[in-house]
Amino acid sequence: MRNRAIILKAGIICVLAALFVMVWAMPPAGPAAAGDVKIKPGAIKAEENLYPTNEYGWLTYYMHEVFERYTQARKAFDQGDMAMADADLQVMEIFTNLSKDHMPDALQDGKPFDKEAYVKSIGQLNQFAADVRQNLKNKKWADVPAGKLDPMMQTCVGCHSAYNIPTDFRIDTKFKVLTHSMHEIYEIYRQAGPLLQAQEWDKAMYCFTVLKPYIESIPRNIPETNQDGDPIDKTLFNNAYKDLKQFNQDITKRLESKSWMTGKPLPPPRIVVENCYACHTKAAKIPSPW
Repeated sequence: MRNRAIILKAGIICVLAALFVMVWAMPPAGPAAAGDVKIKPGAIKAEENLYPTNEYGWLTYYMHEVFERYTQARKAFDQGDMAMADADLQVMEIFTNLSKDHMPDALQDGKPFDKEAYVKSIGQLNQFAADVRQNLKNKKWADVPAGKLDPMMQTCVGCHSAYNIPTDFRIDTKFKVLTHSMHEIYEIYRQAGPLLQAQEWDKAMYCFTVLKPYIESIPRNIPETNQDGDPIDKTLFNNAYKDLKQFNQDITKRLESKSWMTGKPLPPPRIVVENCYACHTKAAKIPSPW
């Protein structure tokens, strides 16, 4: 889990971009069928994988997404938004399950990775999340015995302690918050696309639901300069905020109303990638998340 801690601490945009440009298999040109659902043509195609990592890299990436979703779920609960907390925990389970598909035989220093212990800890974490979601119906969080860490923190602390990995995950500047939000938006869209194509409508809806706080955070966290001291184009990010907010509202409304069943196809995520390019250079070759 050292990789992302270093990224957030250093705030190096080119490293973050590597996370941002992960590839998902794209549908063929023209309207893409997702069962009975059609996605409008226009999604940018990509043919090369630009995420240079190994199984350890994938595992740590997904586990940090698990931690992110758990943190946001707890925040939503504390704010009294039970629906948002539930959605965050639903999406968290997507990432816990993905992480089990990328267990390395050893860590970067060659130390063997205990796969059995990891699977057990993830099982406990998923069960804890299920208990929390059940309790949310009564506006309660899951009970944790006095003096004990909840399974989320047991998983994080246990792994970091066992493998002697630093645990500095602070995000303490507007620039870091902004880049963090933009990369989370892309990652969640990356998960939503395959869910739509698999007709996992509810899970896709949870993804779009948890995007709302990240999108709303954009205008509040546009800094005057980037990490190099260069001026930030606030108009660019305010436009991105408007575009992404409208896109998210549009696709959510179509899913809720099932209007795509009457011949109104879901929009492609082209606007997401176009806003990526507005900040990154075209050389980054950011692919469409669908």
